[in-house]
Amino acid sequence: MPLQVPMHMPFPDRVSPDLARAADVQLDWPARFGLLPTPRSRRRHLQGRFAELAARFNPSAVGPELDLSVDQMSWFFIFDDLFDTALGRSPEQAVDLVRAVQAVLDREPDVDDAPIVVAFADVWRRSREGMSEQWTARAVRHWHDYLEGHVQETRNRVADGDPGHAEQLAVRAETGGVRPILDLAERLGGYELSAAVADAPWVLEMQQLSAEVVVLENDVVSLEKEQGIGDHNLVLHLQRAAGGDVGGAVAVVQEMVRTRVDRFVDLAADAGRCAHELGEDETGVSDVERYVRDALAPVMRGAHDWQQHSERYRAEYLAIPPEDLDAATGAAPAAAPAPAPVRSLPTPSGRPHVVLVGTGYTSVWAHRALRRRLGGSVDVTVIAPEASHAFHGFVGEVLAGDLPTGVTRSPFAEAFPGARHVAGWVRQVVADARTVLVDTPDGTVSVPYDELVLASGASDRPAAEDDDGSGWCLRGPDDVAGLLALLDGAAVADPSRPPRAVVVGGGLAGVEAAAGLARRRVGGRRPVVTLVGARDEVAAELADSPGLVQQARAWLQDLGVDVVTGRRVVTVRRDHVVLDDGTRLATDVTVYAVGTDRRAPYLAGLPQADDGRVLVDGCLRAVPGVWAAGDVATVLAKGGGLAPGMAGTAILSGTAVGRNVAASLLGRRPSGFECRDSGRAAALGPGRGLLHLTGAPPSSGRGAYVGRLLFFLWYVPSRRQAGRIVRSWLAGRVRPVRPVRPAPSLAGAVPSRPHDRVAGARPADVRPPAAVADVAQHLVAAPVSSGRS
Repeated sequence: MPLQVPMHMPFPDRVSPDLARAADVQLDWPARFGLLPTPRSRRRHLQGRFAELAARFNPSAVGPELDLSVDQMSWFFIFDDLFDTALGRSPEQAVDLVRAVQAVLDREPDVDDAPIVVAFADVWRRSREGMSEQWTARAVRHWHDYLEGHVQETRNRVADGDPGHAEQLAVRAETGGVRPILDLAERLGGYELSAAVADAPWVLEMQQLSAEVVVLENDVVSLEKEQGIGDHNLVLHLQRAAGGDVGGAVAVVQEMVRTRVDRFVDLAADAGRCAHELGEDETGVSDVERYVRDALAPVMRGAHDWQQHSERYRAEYLAIPPEDLDAATGAAPAAAPAPAPVRSLPTPSGRPHVVLVGTGYTSVWAHRALRRRLGGSVDVTVIAPEASHAFHGFVGEVLAGDLPTGVTRSPFAEAFPGARHVAGWVRQVVADARTVLVDTPDGTVSVPYDELVLASGASDRPAAEDDDGSGWCLRGPDDVAGLLALLDGAAVADPSRPPRAVVVGGGLAGVEAAAGLARRRVGGRRPVVTLVGARDEVAAELADSPGLVQQARAWLQDLGVDVVTGRRVVTVRRDHVVLDDGTRLATDVTVYAVGTDRRAPYLAGLPQADDGRVLVDGCLRAVPGVWAAGDVATVLAKGGGLAPGMAGTAILSGTAVGRNVAASLLGRRPSGFECRDSGRAAALGPGRGLLHLTGAPPSSGRGAYVGRLLFFLWYVPSRRQAGRIVRSWLAGRVRPVRPVRPAPSLAGAVPSRPHDRVAGARPADVRPPAAVADVAQHLVAAPVSSGRS
């Protein structure tokens, strides 16, 4: 989880009243330039909540002006994400891209320019409309400084040793993009600072203070992500330099923010007088005061509030897919993976090496079986973008707010003790060479194996063919957190009505999701939830227990869920869905629970069934050295047919494939496997359980709820994590939903209370260790360098 700590931020909350409309169309502009090529990339972009950030940066902007700010935010973050790929470790490529963007500051884009360049040219053209030559020249300098900062950051990443603290902060203050954002605030507000004011030392200092406050807090929030990719971060600089802990370094950053904010407040109080002394008339003085109130202060406070709940700084979210990089830079996707990868990843030792693809149930239980039979005589590598196991059994409880979003995710070290994690996406399985090609943030690597287990599972299937990518799934590591953030954002954008949700899929997953959302409180209200199912009844998995089906429908009705059966969703849009009878349902978030898709590009070359699953024999082997289990494989069911895609199938087949891989390494014959059906279980709230285990009579109510709870807790892969879940449940430690309403103005506002302290964060009033404080003393107390204007 991103680290969140209290920060001194005595400025009022302000959000544009036009946020809801701007959020509805925020994907249109980047999609028009081809920057969001897939539904996944569009959902990922929505998770960033960039429309909200723009609405906080420019709280008085509405209509086309706010749209321009949203588009600028979209460009900033898409461009910045490119440097979290291999491009960010190649100074030559960084220079080429930066020079291409800088070129369109002085000319129209060429037909051969990359989409990211053409998109920037559009933002720049619209930004300078109606502005003077003085403003334009100043904005050009700021854009050049911002872009050159990315080149310098790239050089710092590959250089020997760390840059100094002061240099790191200076570069980050440029790459944060604050000055171009402040320039745009003048354009959106319909005023300009005079040349004398724009070059005044006190204005330059306030700009630098604002930029440093934004990036200092960002380095705290982005700590998890930058630790994961080995990027430079001021918190890590302070920790390494002093030899202290992260908490002490964070406390130093808190104090650095405080000193800069207090200095800014002092300068802001004298801004009008200073402008008058420069000879500004009444209008000029008013423009300066407006610049402080509507540009400088909202940049600091807006970034602070947005970072508290944006999903952008989760390590899993930041893994940019290769197709997004190709789309932004205009590179043609390779027809086939390169035969020679960038580098070969060495095996941990000379012991047999087993590679598992995925961190789901199948991999967890395969790893357990391997360790149980082979102990430390085998090395295990797990390839997956996320460094954790997401337990899906309690999705309904998380949606309802009974459990916080992060508590169902087991840390990698607990789910896979003794294993090595490679963060990335499998590009290709080269079975003949017993090698896997993996796309990582540092480029493509080759991972050799003795035995390979494919356990990447399945992805949720979109609800309709006419789908613009606005729907949210329940399977990915950050999907639930993302859709809840969007639901909470709807309460911020329009507090006059309850948020609305449409759940597509009437099976047990959809029933639990609808019940969970209906029980959640967002901004003091419960969402309006509609459940749409294609069959004539909900919970079809329990069709052989009609009493349970009737109970599920009765509980949904009691929760206020509007159940629509016998209908399919044919169109999904950001703010509505359309059913096959033409009915249009308004929504703020659409949730998919309609089945899974097993197809994955990396499986090409392996034997596959028509639905994309890997064809395996009775021992779960696809080809020599390659095994598959769980949703990605054609696992046989006991009694005939194929086993359903369920957690039980993944656990049982994962255990079986682990046993068989161990047998193969020991020179023994692997065993045949047929998966038994363990039954079905669901919960629609405390005391409202549905349980039908194989060989036992169906039951509902409190006993079924407790039975399901104990059953699921037993299968949480980490005993520690199971304990955390129980403690969170009993203690009611659920992150509160606190939508913030726009404040009317800055004048007369009372400084806001810091955000509630997060468990484990160092309180602001605790002094950092002396060693860390000594390292950063000059940064905390030294005068701020104003830099170039």
